[in-house]
Amino acid sequence: IDVSISSTNTSTSGYTASTEGKTIKITESINYAGSTNAAIRVTANNITIDFDGRTLTYTGSTSGIHGITIAAGVSNVTIKNGIIKGFTGSGIYAVGTSENTIKNATIRNFLITNNQNGVIADYLVNSKIKETKTHANSANSTDVYGIKISNSSDIILLGCTACTNSSTTQKCYGIALDTCQDSCIIECSSFSNSGSLETAGFYVTGGSTFSKFETNNAYSNLSVTDDSHGFLINSTSQLVVEHCKSINNRVTDGSKKSYGFRLKTGSSCIIQECTAIRNSYGFYDDEASGSYTNILMGNRGQQNSISDFLRVNAPAFNVVAVTTEFLQ
Repeated sequence: IDVSISSTNTSTSGYTASTEGKTIKITESINYAGSTNAAIRVTANNITIDFDGRTLTYTGSTSGIHGITIAAGVSNVTIKNGIIKGFTGSGIYAVGTSENTIKNATIRNFLITNNQNGVIADYLVNSKIKETKTHANSANSTDVYGIKISNSSDIILLGCTACTNSSTTQKCYGIALDTCQDSCIIECSSFSNSGSLETAGFYVTGGSTFSKFETNNAYSNLSVTDDSHGFLINSTSQLVVEHCKSINNRVTDGSKKSYGFRLKTGSSCIIQECTAIRNSYGFYDDEASGSYTNILMGNRGQQNSISDFLRVNAPAFNVVAVTTEFLQ
């Protein structure tokens, strides 16, 4: 251990990891009350921060304060084994730029709870989030994300959970990929997230391509005034979703709908061997008329109140309907 940090040196001004190659251990739970943008700021390469089971809590009142930030251009950072709660920004905020990406970052074994957002990351390359739970993060007037990854490539989310995150007046997404390539979400769960507007357990958008969702579960996600989704795929191509389940996603407004799996302007996507139960629609494809490039096969729909399968612009009978099983 090169550096030990505690409330003594972080309570008001925070701590900056600015020397390359350091291993830092949190030696006691920390209450941060400062107005500097984050309690812990990583600005150097080759940094490891081990919370060793301790908790980082924000006790101040300034808006937009994050638990941990990782600066643009930094590489080889590992943050692990702790709890981050109460921040008015994000629990972890790792934001690079197109010219200065963040490379080889790992976030592992965290509970990130009662912040505005859980994990927000932008311009990451070859990075991982593993065994991390984002829980009860919330806001009144902005969209809320359990985990949001944007403008990134070669990302792995493994064994993560996003649950009971909420936005009182705006949208809420459990786990979201926006403009990402060559990324995988594996063995993750997103449930009981709620928004006033559009809500989704898993959300992919922004021209994301060549990515894969495998063995993920979405259930009981709720929208109050708009549509809710287990899996919402928007403006996305070459996405593979397999062995996933979407169950009992709900709406409060009876004129809106819940979707197990919704392909909304997605193209050349594959959904296979997935299950949708007790939504308004099980599998719903909005693909533009005449395209028909999405493939659904070996899926199961059961007890969806309007339709187990609907392809809006396709003929009534097509290869997708034939290879999708609807259970009564």
